Amino acid sequence: MVLASGPAARAVTVGPAIIHAFSADKGGGLYFVPFATGTDADCAGHVDQVIVPSRAIIEADRRFVFNISDGDLACLTTEGRGRFELLWHTYLGPGMRPASMAQTKR
Repeated sequence: MVLASGPAARAVTVGPAIIHAFSADKGGGLYFVPFATGTDADCAGHVDQVIVPSRAIIEADRRFVFNISDGDLACLTTEGRGRFELLWHTYLGPGMRPASMAQTKR
């Protein structure tokens, strides 16, 4: 689970993986950046550079499925003033190898 209040850019998880995401809230989006530290700082440095079609808007009460490439970090962006809660889990698809513990440690 990732929580955000107000406008924010938050790290979610590193690839390679397939992510299932859900929120009861509206006003969030997912985008992908190159993995550097695996922290929110990776996401914050790119939020203004995200091209709208490459950012997936999270609609309330819908499940979304995304592929995260090897070496990428999935990020959550929120634009509203309220609270946003993203529920998610990942799994490895065919041929995917798990990221190292150094990459996933936050």
